[in-house]
Amino acid sequence: MKKHFILICAIASLFTSAVADDNIVSGVATFEKPSRHTLWYNQPAGTGYADWEEYSLPIGNGEFGGSIFGNVVVDKITFNEKSLWSGNSDTRPNPEHGEYLKFGSIWITDISGNFERGITDYVRYLDIDNAVAGVAFADADGTAYTRTYIASQPDKVMAARYSATGANTMSMRFAVEPGAPLCSLSPVKPEVTYSDGDATFSGKLELISYASQMSVSADEGATVTTGKDGITVSNAREIIIYVTGATDYDGSNAFTFTNGKAIHLVADMNSRIRQAKTKSWQQLLDAHIADFRSYMARVQFGLTVNGKNVDSKKNTKDLIDFYGESQKNKDSAEGLYLEQLYYHYGRYLLISSNRHQAVPNNLQGLWCDTDKGHAPWNSDIHTNINIQMNYWPTEANALGDLHLPFLDYIVNISNSPGCINQAKAAGQSVGWVVNTESNLFGGMSSWSDNYTIANAWYVTHLWWHYRYTLDREYLKRVFPTMWSASQYWAERLVHADDGTYECPKEFSPEHGPQVENATAHSQQLVRELFDNTLAAIEVLGNRNEFPAEWLERIRNSTLACTPRPISQARSGTSSSRTARPFCASGNTVHTPWARMHIAILLTSWLYIRSHRSSLATTTSFLPSTASHSAPMLRLAGQWAGASTSGQERSMATTLAA
Repeated sequence: MKKHFILICAIASLFTSAVADDNIVSGVATFEKPSRHTLWYNQPAGTGYADWEEYSLPIGNGEFGGSIFGNVVVDKITFNEKSLWSGNSDTRPNPEHGEYLKFGSIWITDISGNFERGITDYVRYLDIDNAVAGVAFADADGTAYTRTYIASQPDKVMAARYSATGANTMSMRFAVEPGAPLCSLSPVKPEVTYSDGDATFSGKLELISYASQMSVSADEGATVTTGKDGITVSNAREIIIYVTGATDYDGSNAFTFTNGKAIHLVADMNSRIRQAKTKSWQQLLDAHIADFRSYMARVQFGLTVNGKNVDSKKNTKDLIDFYGESQKNKDSAEGLYLEQLYYHYGRYLLISSNRHQAVPNNLQGLWCDTDKGHAPWNSDIHTNINIQMNYWPTEANALGDLHLPFLDYIVNISNSPGCINQAKAAGQSVGWVVNTESNLFGGMSSWSDNYTIANAWYVTHLWWHYRYTLDREYLKRVFPTMWSASQYWAERLVHADDGTYECPKEFSPEHGPQVENATAHSQQLVRELFDNTLAAIEVLGNRNEFPAEWLERIRNSTLACTPRPISQARSGTSSSRTARPFCASGNTVHTPWARMHIAILLTSWLYIRSHRSSLATTTSFLPSTASHSAPMLRLAGQWAGASTSGQERSMATTLAA
């Protein structure tokens, strides 16, 4: 199981435990949460490679973000950008096909000596309602320190504000370190240059170029000096750091995957920083929160017990420990609060990692802190459930516009040389194919290259978005990708002994065997592909635009692929599916459960179990854009409500028409 994609990272962050900082830290016993849904801890995290998935707190503006560790004396902020990938559009052995790379780290070292006698009242938190992370603590003299972190989409920067209130001031050194794999894979190692409070580095990978800049400013009473190894701030009451980064990736160019503007990257990063610095911290913060809330506030979901909202005063680590101790604790108001928090954290991660044009989430969303070797599974795009799982919750949670980065990516790679050539390598004259392990450029690894069904699975996402929005212009745009995938399978299907059609030489992921005809997984997906493509033709009214031979072939294949008992399927199918038909039927929007990871429960509101007594659930969906259709939202609400039929549980669902 590929545990390091975004949903599993969500679980890891929730299960944070303490790692000691350089000095003795005394954490707070209680904390007034800045919002109802806040993760908080009373100890710092670690800064080691092995710690980041579990201990850091993720922030992101959908394309650029970071991991917050919250250490006091020697701290690290890791930063990432979603399009920073190695590789190209070829098919190569793993891991040469490409990987998602860490951009770099900011190292923050305290040089004041204020904390030698210990740290008190420590807390670090992540306000997931407003996308604001923070750290607060005091020194032995009673000076209070705060550190606040945001990743702003309006201003295209990640920013952090450090403040000190009391007798002592802050003295700190800031240094930037490019990611180790980025350095090793760049033909010319990127070098950091420091000048006038700024740190900049840039370079080029096999296909794309990149640039990043950090800038440090402080209050008028402070001193800022820049040396060859970093930026030093002395005697400050307030310090603000700004970080940004980008590449010249352009997914709409299916041949070069770049926008031809590499020469302007450094200047563009400098312009972003300069523009952000014209604003006060409060202006940056307000704009960021308003932007994030425009997504997060679309759904209001809360649980109540005996008429009271569920909540907990425990820190998140203690709350998770409490939850795991007994069923009674799970059923308590505090246990239910953790489940509620779990759901909203999934939405937070989706919004924070998924607003880059035509760049879908990789196995780790957008966060990566790997400096030793390769990221787990190269943090690539896995087509055999992981990428799909990240996007299943989008439409039903009024976040259909956050589905578009994946949908646009599908359309782009379907026209790329890599995916078209792979279809030919699979023995077909038409269509496109993407293997299990793939990258941002339509390239892929050669591992398990007989698993070609992912194109059909991808197309279900294209169709689902239409079903929720009823946007015919969108359907016109994506239909060629649906049609091309259907052509591939209409040509590829072979006759079985009983006269039906079956998918040849497929692979049932994580079940095996490696090569087998007619896996239930592939049969279901091809049936749905054909049904959806024919339904799209009816919607668009363009059947006369397609060769009659191909339409007939698709119709006949669909009719021949009739449901049959799973007992007639081949040996490689999962015994857990014995009650399911061999092929899906009808033009219904459904998920083939050929293989299922428990992590899908993360962002499914059906995870909140229906057996609980005296439990009320109030859910409100707000329209995200004009394209989100009220009928489909009502359908989603009815579906969820139906799952609780006959239970001692009430659900009130209000949908804005």
